[in-house]
Amino acid sequence: MPIANNPPEHLPNNRELRGDVTLSQVSMLGAHDAGTHDFNRTRLLDMQTVTQTQNLVEQARAGAQYFDLRPTRVNGEWMFYHGGFVSHGESATTQLKHLLNHAANWRDSLFIFKLHFREDEDPDAVRAFVNDITRDIKDFVIPREGKPLLGQVTIDESVNQGRNMAFLTKNYPDTAIADNNLLWNYGANTYGGWGQTHIAKKLINHLIGGIIKKNRDKKLLVSQTNFWSTPMSIKHHAAISHDTVARALTMIPEKYNPGIISGDFVGDDAAGSSSIYRQLRDRNNIPLLAASGSAAEMAARQQELAAIQQDFGSLTLEDRRLDIEEAILLSEHEDIYRFYKNAEKRSLTTKVRGLCELKRVKQE
Repeated sequence: MPIANNPPEHLPNNRELRGDVTLSQVSMLGAHDAGTHDFNRTRLLDMQTVTQTQNLVEQARAGAQYFDLRPTRVNGEWMFYHGGFVSHGESATTQLKHLLNHAANWRDSLFIFKLHFREDEDPDAVRAFVNDITRDIKDFVIPREGKPLLGQVTIDESVNQGRNMAFLTKNYPDTAIADNNLLWNYGANTYGGWGQTHIAKKLINHLIGGIIKKNRDKKLLVSQTNFWSTPMSIKHHAAISHDTVARALTMIPEKYNPGIISGDFVGDDAAGSSSIYRQLRDRNNIPLLAASGSAAEMAARQQELAAIQQDFGSLTLEDRRLDIEEAILLSEHEDIYRFYKNAEKRSLTTKVRGLCELKRVKQE
């Protein structure tokens, strides 16, 4: 049953949004590989898989509403995994039930839980696990009724009805999803994908490509801001580059909504950008508010973001903004973007030709 608890200050009140707003229009923070906080951080190999330092409830208190969760069975008990490594503390069942009880109490905020199972997991065991963790909170879950996609569900059809949770599943049997109307297929309901890089500029370009796609009003966009590990730990790369990526996203024009901003080290200011992403979330959601008179609030958010954008990277603010606008333009013209993206593997002459073609597109 839901437990008594005051809602955290960093979680938004999504009931304040207009009733006709769809979930795909709502911006929110997400936690990538949320269960890795419980991994053994003293082992070198484990450090390649640790993406969070706060526990699940602490991540929610820091503003996370989307949780990328990867349960697997270890000696008959459900734990969290990332690659070939598993968590060492409380079971995934215990931790998830604790988080879900909090989410049921914080019912003004939307929550989306992605359950990513291993492909070879026993289907019956997976079914039993899902039934176990959802048994006491079914009344709070958005059912798969009347809508082909979760992103098309409205505020009036979800949080305003007291249903503030949704479950996405990956590597879950289709027949089992068909039998359980509380589950949505992850692949069919989301887009975005992982950038698979530890280089900030490449990750920024990947994120821009997803953010400007035309089907953003149908599926949920998951903007994965997490870095790829190298022989150095994930946290090492995040600590160096997280601020660069976050500030770049604040410069993307407001008409482009980053959707679910999923990242590593939520609530950990040394390696994550939760505070910047919360402000970006709020800026994107302000035009969706049901109440009038939000112009002053919008202006305040713009001032906050302008301060964040200052002194960004090695280029001047204006140069960096032009760089991002150019990347957006390239992405909007898919053929040119694909050619230009591959140009770094080609000769200088080829690059120049690509830039000439870009200039021609700009003049059209």
